[in-house]
Amino acid sequence: MVVSGAYYLQGPSLQIQAAITDVADNKIVAALEPIHGEVSSPMEVVDTLRQRVLGAVASRVDSKHAPGQIQRAPLSATMQRAPMYEAYREFILGIELFLSDDEAALHHFERAAEIDPKYPLPLAYATYLLHQAGEYDRAEKALRTALNQREAFTPFGRHFLDGFAAYTSGRYAQALRHMVEAEKLAPRDPMTVLWVGLLSHFVNEPHRTLEAHAKFPVQPWGSHLLGDSWVSYECTALPRLGEHERELAVAREAIASQPGWPWVRTEEIAALAALGRVDEAVRAAESCLVDPDMADRAGDVLIDGAAELRIHGHREASIRLSNLAVSWCETRLDTTRPSVEQVSLYADALRYAERWKEAAQILRPVIADGSDVRPRVIGVLGGLEGRLGDREAALE
Repeated sequence: MVVSGAYYLQGPSLQIQAAITDVADNKIVAALEPIHGEVSSPMEVVDTLRQRVLGAVASRVDSKHAPGQIQRAPLSATMQRAPMYEAYREFILGIELFLSDDEAALHHFERAAEIDPKYPLPLAYATYLLHQAGEYDRAEKALRTALNQREAFTPFGRHFLDGFAAYTSGRYAQALRHMVEAEKLAPRDPMTVLWVGLLSHFVNEPHRTLEAHAKFPVQPWGSHLLGDSWVSYECTALPRLGEHERELAVAREAIASQPGWPWVRTEEIAALAALGRVDEAVRAAESCLVDPDMADRAGDVLIDGAAELRIHGHREASIRLSNLAVSWCETRLDTTRPSVEQVSLYADALRYAERWKEAAQILRPVIADGSDVRPRVIGVLGGLEGRLGDREAALE
């Protein structure tokens, strides 16, 4: 890449224009928005230009986090306001923490937006995290700030932001249309492809999830939790299309590369159950009991595996795994003051084992206590009371 440009004096004002050229293809890949300043302070203009050029180059060469700021497209599509490099760095720091430490990630996204208020991606991700945390007023404020300057964004940025706005209000089909348009401008941006896959899942178009992911021969996020999401959308899409052999292959590949992800163990069991390979499914679930990577999550895998076996009509195998899950839960249950999470998991294991009475007995005190009652726990107890024939208790 070669950076070139020109400067112009206009009375007391200084203007610098810059472009980035891919000399191998002899194509301009970015023509940056002109930088303006005072002739009396030329280095301030130069420093702003430096930040923009670095931001533009970083956006292009950082393929793992490429946010689509620069793409191979006609010059009219690449005319843009590149992000300030310091803002881009803060954005990347936020992405590295995204989903694993959302509070810290939010801090970096908000810091990036402060450095460069017209950089759309940090505001978009700040909106997402605030929305996920239930801070809807702050999320709405961040989104409104971004939308108020929408016309200053690149075509990619506008589609990406509009997709976020539609997503946060539950308009998933509209959000998908915007993300597909963003993907056309940045087809190698893994984040945009990830969103296309997610939204395709939401609108029940599993084939589109697979088509989007096919652009990458290898899952592009590695051990980042975004990689977890990427594979999960694939594994959700494949059984909807009846591709259980491929689902099994994807799950086993993920287990080999990321043995600490518990849900891929369930996907392996689900695929085997769908294929009628019940003994293999049971062995795959039981292996989690002696796998150090699953030391804290074996119970979840056993219970989810039992559910998958039951879905596919393998009742006896399902009950077998459920009883193993009961034993696993009993060895870890805090007998003095168990958490709601512990009790809920234990109750799930008991009810999947068809031990309805025992499951109801351990949930009733949780509901009576009322200190940390969750709707799902109440719903489960209602179902159990109905199974036990106590209609009034179920209705209550």
